[in-house]
Amino acid sequence: MSIQIQLEKYSFAPGEKLGGVVSWAFDKVPPLLTLELAWETTGKGSTDGETVHSEEWKPDSPKGSKAFSFQLPRGPISVQSKLISIQWNLECSSKRPESSALASIVISHMERVVRLESVSE
Repeated sequence: MSIQIQLEKYSFAPGEKLGGVVSWAFDKVPPLLTLELAWETTGKGSTDGETVHSEEWKPDSPKGSKAFSFQLPRGPISVQSKLISIQWNLECSSKRPESSALASIVISHMERVVRLESVSE
């Protein structure tokens, strides 16, 4: 059992189009596959996050692939610092049988994670 996500690239400008292919291989046809894009915060304090895109489809065979494409949001941008980080993840999952694949992406005007440095007083 496996799910794989292949993307054209992994760093994007805000609002850019994300495209790729999801491939799966199971013993039986999974009843449903779900593709979700979400951001989450990690670091000190409480965590936060939001799913900003979700799509589902019913495969008609135990093995196959599906191309996808959608517009990314304008933010929040990918950030990393000592206090907080914002990370974007694209996940494709199946509940029966249970399986998933995760691909981390970067959304930033610089097309790389913005690193926030400490400010000395």
